[in-house]
Amino acid sequence: MFSNRAPWGREFAPPSIFMPDGPDATVVTVTESKFPLTDEGVKLALGQNAGWTHTLCGLKAYVQFGFNLRTGLKQRLTES
Repeated sequence: MFSNRAPWGREFAPPSIFMPDGPDATVVTVTESKFPLTDEGVKLALGQNAGWTHTLCGLKAYVQFGFNLRTGLKQRLTES
């Protein structure tokens, strides 16, 4: 279930995802907001950026080539 309560205890807006489709390319824009203007907020924002980058790279690999990059990650994370 989705919660709009951030780890730092404040309300936040869920991310908006915009994907205009073109003849040769797709542009994906992910917008998140309301990170606190503190060192911790910057750390969280950068972590979200890395997470979205990983997710979109996985989506591209799946859509273009049929590779599910999460399969190997899931297996590696459960082997410990």
